[in-house]
Amino acid sequence: MFTPQEIQEQTFSKAVFGGYDMQQVDDFLEPLTDDYITLYKENSVLKAKMKILVEKLEEYRAQETKQSTAAADAEAKSAQLLKETQARCAAMLQNAEVNAQTNAQVNAANVQLAQLNQQLHAEQERLDYAKQTALNFISVVERDIQGHLELLETLKARDLTREAAPEQPQPAHEKPYDWQADKAEPAPAPAPKPQKADPMPEADQYQKILDELRRVNDAIPDEEMTDKISRLEAVSAKIFEQARTDPDKLPQMRKFMDYYLPTSLKLLNTYAELDKQGIEGENISESKHRIEQTMDTLVKAFENQLDRLFASDALDVSTDIDVMQNMLRADGLTDDAPFKL
Repeated sequence: MFTPQEIQEQTFSKAVFGGYDMQQVDDFLEPLTDDYITLYKENSVLKAKMKILVEKLEEYRAQETKQSTAAADAEAKSAQLLKETQARCAAMLQNAEVNAQTNAQVNAANVQLAQLNQQLHAEQERLDYAKQTALNFISVVERDIQGHLELLETLKARDLTREAAPEQPQPAHEKPYDWQADKAEPAPAPAPKPQKADPMPEADQYQKILDELRRVNDAIPDEEMTDKISRLEAVSAKIFEQARTDPDKLPQMRKFMDYYLPTSLKLLNTYAELDKQGIEGENISESKHRIEQTMDTLVKAFENQLDRLFASDALDVSTDIDVMQNMLRADGLTDDAPFKL
């Protein structure tokens, strides 16, 4: 392809005959050269632009490939990250559920432990009370046994054989009475009977107990409780009267005097103190209710104690009646006598 410069520099030889008109040829070629120059320049510019566009296109394709690869990598990483995150969330949820269950179990165990501690404390208090009650009972029993032992020692000191056996006549074949030996060795004087210790408390001590019952009775406004305390007071007064009139019955009253009566007074004083508080809480109401329920048992126990004091009297009465009936029957003074005079 001719360049514009080559076209401009192109010359033609002149023919001798019949050649072209040089001016016409020049006039023709001049605009043609200009057009060709224009087209050539445009073509060069277009080629340069085409080259640049191709390079840009290749660059864009390379970038697109890189971006596609990066996007694929990012998508894979995102999928992996999402998978790992989901796994971590599932593990965290599972751990949270396990911790929640563990906390619930721990809380339940703590509640049960607290309940067991309360039960243990209550059982310990009951055990301590039972031990104290047993010690008090043992002390009362020891004093009761000691009283019986003292009574046995008193009975041993008495010459029951001499009091019971009548004097027997001396047989004829025995050695005659040696008055000189009797004079030389005077018969020993009978041993004095031991004085029986008076275990009975003083009269003012009995009255003090009765006054204490009366004071507690006046401090309790409940009519039903007042009636029962009045009954205890009346029965106690009769028991004290038996102690005054017949001291031999005191050993039968030791447990009553040393344990049952003081414990009853303690319960009644506690009841009066609780009633004076003016409230009906759970502990106060429960304690008062239990004391009220115990009063019937105490009244019955006091009455039984009084009745037991007359056991020997009842035996004596029964024995006297049986002996008298047998004698009347033997003398023929009854309808069922074996024979009549």
